[in-house]
Amino acid sequence: ARPEERVIVMVVAGDRGLCGAFNTNVHRATAQLLSAHPEWTEVRILPVGKKAVDFWRRRKYPFTEKTYPGIFASLQYDQAREIAALLSGEFLAGRIDAAYVVVNVFRSVLSQVVHTARLVPLSPEAAPVLAEASAGPATEPLYEPDLETILAWLLPRYLEFTVYRA
Repeated sequence: ARPEERVIVMVVAGDRGLCGAFNTNVHRATAQLLSAHPEWTEVRILPVGKKAVDFWRRRKYPFTEKTYPGIFASLQYDQAREIAALLSGEFLAGRIDAAYVVVNVFRSVLSQVVHTARLVPLSPEAAPVLAEASAGPATEPLYEPDLETILAWLLPRYLEFTVYRA
């Protein structure tokens, strides 16, 4: 973790309109997130979905080099892998300090709740499973293979799955 100055915000909205406040709530939550962090000096938007691309194209924020309009017509796991690789590559290269996602989470057919989460860097607060594991026994568990190998394999897949779920 480092001070957050350069950030990518992944905005996930639909490809079509006429769905009530589905897309509007995501854009409103994104605008609130951006205004709540004046310390972010460089913000890029990663729009996913046609409505996100159209809405944020008319705003003052620059896009990432790749956008994803019309992605939901034929959603594939490889697309989530590509987005996750873009985010982790930008973070590991030091070009961004954090990445966030703003998305509707399905509650019921009539209700979706807007959810904002930090994707990278991963923190125990963002991953409740890791927080519970850290409150475990006082002795250090023994990992086979070593912990670095496990995390090098597991963390990219966690990010891919989180992006695919969004």
